[in-house]
Amino acid sequence: MSDGGDELAQRVAERLEQLFQNVIPARLGRPWTDQEVSEATGVPVARIVGLRRGRPLEPLHRDPPQEQISARFTDRLNHLLAQRVDERGQRYSLRAAARASGMSSTYLDKLLEGHSQPTLSKLAPLAAFLRVGIDALLTDDLGSVAHHFGVRREALTYDSSEPVAVELQDTLKALAAYRRISHNPAAAQIAFRMAGLPPGQASEVAAVIESLLAEPGPHDSAS
Repeated sequence: MSDGGDELAQRVAERLEQLFQNVIPARLGRPWTDQEVSEATGVPVARIVGLRRGRPLEPLHRDPPQEQISARFTDRLNHLLAQRVDERGQRYSLRAAARASGMSSTYLDKLLEGHSQPTLSKLAPLAAFLRVGIDALLTDDLGSVAHHFGVRREALTYDSSEPVAVELQDTLKALAAYRRISHNPAAAQIAFRMAGLPPGQASEVAAVIESLLAEPGPHDSAS
């Protein structure tokens, strides 16, 4: 039986919130903002906010139809191109953007107008110019956000019993544990051994780490 719209939207919102809280890039040292994710994915801020709040601006599908993905390509391409600036801080002209992407300005204009779909040979240099992965262009808004965080779209939409969702939850638990182990050498040693564990086992090891962190260390006891 298919998921209800409200139930699916809430599931996506909860998992997105976990990703925003736990996937912290080293160069930032803090969680991503909606604006930063928007700039990296080409998904408008309003749509990201709607997804995170469980109130998407359009119907949310567990597995989106191809026509929805195709329709979003043009929107995302225009959004990303509008944000790219040259070394002088100026927006690229159509001609300059086309030259940087290895295509003619006529062809790029057709893509921006939705009158043509790119071939993979054209898509690779275009994605490189826009500083996104090819996969981020060939999916819907939610898929692009999921790709930004390094997870599959299905991990955000499928039921919690599905393997792809279990793997995501394991990863999130491990990330949360990693962030709390810097002051505990014993927990750190266990964490280093967690890499490569199959789904299900990582969460068990994370629980061990949490118990270690809960125990008072040599400097935590009352004097």
